[in-house]
Amino acid sequence: MQIIIIHPEQWNGGSDRCTVALIRHLKARGHQVIWYTTMIDDYWKNNDFEGVDIREHRIQLHPGDWWSQNIYLGWKIVSSGLNPDLVILDHSARWYSKLIGLIEEELFLQTDKIMVNSKFTAKQFEKVMPNVPRDKIRVVYPPCDIDSIVSSAQAPISRRDRPSNSAYLFLSMNRFWPEKRLDIIVEAASILKSRGYKFHVQLAGSVMPHIPESRIYYDLLKKMANELDVVDVVDFIPSPNEQTKFALYRKCDSALYTPPDEHFGIVPIEALDQRRPVIVCNSGGPAETVLEDVTGTRIAEPRADLLAEAMILHMKKEEWPDLDTDEGYCKQRARFERDFSTRGYSAHIDSAISEFFPSYVPLPSASHPNARSARG
Repeated sequence: MQIIIIHPEQWNGGSDRCTVALIRHLKARGHQVIWYTTMIDDYWKNNDFEGVDIREHRIQLHPGDWWSQNIYLGWKIVSSGLNPDLVILDHSARWYSKLIGLIEEELFLQTDKIMVNSKFTAKQFEKVMPNVPRDKIRVVYPPCDIDSIVSSAQAPISRRDRPSNSAYLFLSMNRFWPEKRLDIIVEAASILKSRGYKFHVQLAGSVMPHIPESRIYYDLLKKMANELDVVDVVDFIPSPNEQTKFALYRKCDSALYTPPDEHFGIVPIEALDQRRPVIVCNSGGPAETVLEDVTGTRIAEPRADLLAEAMILHMKKEEWPDLDTDEGYCKQRARFERDFSTRGYSAHIDSAISEFFPSYVPLPSASHPNARSARG
């Protein structure tokens, strides 16, 4: 089948990884995949997209202006002469004005299937688009590429099987962006330091070069750390690569994920797969992925005092059996494989396509050669 995928901006976040997993799966199943976008971040420049027709149409807009980008890409598709069997559109998380919302609702009424990335997102969608039939909505969790992680040279390791840290080490792995609420981590560090706890925090994540707000927020956090006198216990690690990222997961004792009402959040899954407990806000997708007192802790809202108390709990807790012991981890690993792996995600995609095309029989997945496509 000929399948068009529209993903306006290809950064290095959860939705972007989801798009790459989708593209690779559909190509491996033998489909002709055409990918429309307005930009692909340099993070992906060495990734393999052989056989994928990438049509990158750069336009001079502020990053995040998905409405204008979708209109532009839609026009490019209409004028291309293509007659695809299936079109997959990555919908923006930003809710527009009432007029644009009405237009979007009409578009959603015409779609066959709407995939959302968590039960939380499904509920939000139903509130915003009440006239769209609920039976069109399907929850499909985005994939964490745990399939490749487990087969890598540095597989997940229990905290018991690696050298102990001299001080309890917390890791935040998130984009430097105001909505991620990394400020409460710096404030919580100040609270813990004032109480005499021995700990260290690493703030790692992307500083997006094309978006000034990202660099501004990064600089504000560093200024805050200096003003609160926590520069000795808070380290900043901007834009780590994949190898460094998973080395940081293995080194840490607990992970922190502070954004509230996140639609999904791939970071908690990566951390849990690496056998590290996670502290998250008890809202959005992370509330569905982190099991309270089993694989982590959920705080009621993004407040520094609540985060500090949760961090103290983690420092005092001697063991997380479902992550620290091999027996317990096998149980959690089965859950990850079922709900959050690329293989599980691909099975959901094939199932959805089969509903549209009853005679559809996917080809067996093939490995991806090390080559890149030409961009149209």
